[in-house]
Amino acid sequence: MTASYISGSGATAVLTAKQTVTFVGVAYLKVDVGQAPIETATVVPNADGSAAVNVTFSKSAAAGHYQGDIIINVCKDANCTSHLSGSPFKLPYAIDIIPAEGGFAYYNLKPLVALAGAPDWGTQQGNAQHTGYVPVTLDPASFSARWKWLVPASNGLLTPTTSVASGGNRLYLGTGGDWIMSNPSHKIRALNEHDASEAWAFSFDDLRFPSVNPPAYAAGMVYMSAGQQDSTWMFGFDAATGSLKFKSRMSSQWETYLAPTVFNGVVYSDGGSYGGLYAFDSISGELKFFAGLPQYDGWTPAFDETNAYVYLDGSLHVLDPASGAERNRIADPLYSWNGYSPRIAPVVGSDGLVFGGNRNAQVDNSLIGFDVAAGNARWSVKGDFPGACAYADKLLFCANNASHALEVRSATDGAVAWQWAQPAGETFIGDALVTRNLIFISTAGKTYAIDRATHGVVWSYAAGGQLAMTGNGTLIITKAGSVVAINLH
Repeated sequence: MTASYISGSGATAVLTAKQTVTFVGVAYLKVDVGQAPIETATVVPNADGSAAVNVTFSKSAAAGHYQGDIIINVCKDANCTSHLSGSPFKLPYAIDIIPAEGGFAYYNLKPLVALAGAPDWGTQQGNAQHTGYVPVTLDPASFSARWKWLVPASNGLLTPTTSVASGGNRLYLGTGGDWIMSNPSHKIRALNEHDASEAWAFSFDDLRFPSVNPPAYAAGMVYMSAGQQDSTWMFGFDAATGSLKFKSRMSSQWETYLAPTVFNGVVYSDGGSYGGLYAFDSISGELKFFAGLPQYDGWTPAFDETNAYVYLDGSLHVLDPASGAERNRIADPLYSWNGYSPRIAPVVGSDGLVFGGNRNAQVDNSLIGFDVAAGNARWSVKGDFPGACAYADKLLFCANNASHALEVRSATDGAVAWQWAQPAGETFIGDALVTRNLIFISTAGKTYAIDRATHGVVWSYAAGGQLAMTGNGTLIITKAGSVVAINLH
């Protein structure tokens, strides 16, 4: 069990216990909670034969990291003098109580040095092709924690934190999330990569419906779409000073977007009251075009030298990057409507292949290999892919909670080349990130590095979230309430 909550607020969690060993008779469950910050753990039978374990956490426990075990006894009698086989068993827990005011922890603030071959992490999955690939070779023996930033809380809640972009020895991210979070701190923040200190920040709280989306970085500028309904804008900032360079009007409803994609001097973003693609000049913010598309949010376009690609409404839309005009539309053979947010950006591979699919959690989602030249879907698979696949060397690296494995698939036909089993009791979250020799993937509580040659774990860290890698070879792990930096060389 992993949990995070704000100091002074307390929290509850509901776990589900299911019977796996058949027995005849009545079972009595007794739970020993151990130590703070867990106060109580009670068991309530469910109608389907499972049991709910209701856990309450202390309001008064001090901020910090807590680890331990809940002991669950499964007994043949009410006094628990005789246990069923396998009882008692331990439920490990790791709980972070975050100070409401936030704070910093510093571990190894070694000088930042550019990592040869590592570019800036500019947008969703790093680049305009959204491959999540960094062409470097890393030595896990050199990895060390650098720092951790605990984001100041709002109204007793963990502050929503976007994925990051990097450039100029800084990290750029949004805090505050959607306006309905009643969060008074909707900001874009520039953090010094060295120690997470704030270089500059810009507040969107004066917007009628303030919100933040993930930022993008390119050529000394930072871009973010912020606000909802009639208060939606594309903002362009000088990355060095934080000065506002432009503020360009957008229309939207109650939508959230992935990071803008910057390509050939143009900033592209999801938007529109009824769906579409915006294109703004990256220097002046002048609107170059708006192209209407089906109304979905949670996407950003991908690019090669010929086309722009958008996956939504059960199709890969192939667009002219200069005008937004649709050149082709390739159907997804596995598509069934499952909400207005695909939560995915197309991944552009080689040999004319582009990969897309749904990431909506309402039903089993999908992964599709589109052949742009042929104008069809070459292959398709169903699964439970929580984030984007990474792409390198004609391989896709995909976390799949349905198969409980990190799958390495052939980009040509989707066949699984090899896989790494998901650790027992853990669930993948976020996108995959790949280098020449390693694959980084997160579960709810850990981040792992998997060796591409041996297929084994060569490093892990007790924090999970959305991943990015800077040009200085720093791995960034973000989730609500915290940002962690790891030295990779």
